[in-house]
Amino acid sequence: AFALTTPSLSPDAGKIVSQAMDGKTSCTMLLGCGIPMNPTHEQYVPLIIAVDALGGDFISRLMQEVRVKRGLTYGCNARCSQTDPSTLVFKASGTFAPSLAERGVKACRDVVRRWRRDGITQSEFDLAKKRALDRHFIASESSARVSDALHRARLYFELPSKHCLETPERIQRVTLAQCNEAIQSMPAFEDMVTVVAGALPKKSTMF
Repeated sequence: AFALTTPSLSPDAGKIVSQAMDGKTSCTMLLGCGIPMNPTHEQYVPLIIAVDALGGDFISRLMQEVRVKRGLTYGCNARCSQTDPSTLVFKASGTFAPSLAERGVKACRDVVRRWRRDGITQSEFDLAKKRALDRHFIASESSARVSDALHRARLYFELPSKHCLETPERIQRVTLAQCNEAIQSMPAFEDMVTVVAGALPKKSTMF
C-alpha cells in the first residue's frame, strides 16, 4: 500500500532562498519545516498551543517583537497545517517593505530561533491556552466549522464526534512543560528553510 512520509531534510536547510519579482511593492518571508505528526500524536495539542504563543495573535511574540517594538513588518504570524495524514507543517511568515526586508527577515528568524531554543513563558502559555479554548467554543457555534471539524476528525479517529466534544478537556490538560517539550521535538532551527519572494532590496548581503 502507498504510504505518505514526512520529507527528509531539504538541501536548502538553513539557507535563505530568494526570488525577486518585478512589479511588487513588498516581499514575503516564509520559514518552516515538516514534522512527522498528526492529531493522534500526544504532542499535537501542546505544539499547536506553543506555535500560537509564537505567532497566532497580535499579542503573540512575533508581532510584539517584530512589528510593535521594531516596526519592521506589515504583519507576521506562525501556524501549523496538516498537509497530509503523516506531516504537520510549521510555518512562520512576515511581509515587509523592501527597505526593511533584511532587518525584518533577520528579526523574524531570530524570534523563531529563540522560541525553538528556549520555548515559551508561563504568561505566553496562559494566553495561548485561553485563546485555544475561546476559539473552540466560538467555532462550536458555527455549523460550518463543526462539520469541518467532524470531517477532519474522521480521518484520524473512530469516533469523531466524541473526539470533538473532548477537545476542551484536552486543551485544559496541556501544561507549559508539555508545550516546551513539543517545541524541542521539532526539527532544529538550522534544519528549517526560509524563502523570501517579492520586491527584494537591490543590494543585499542576506538574500
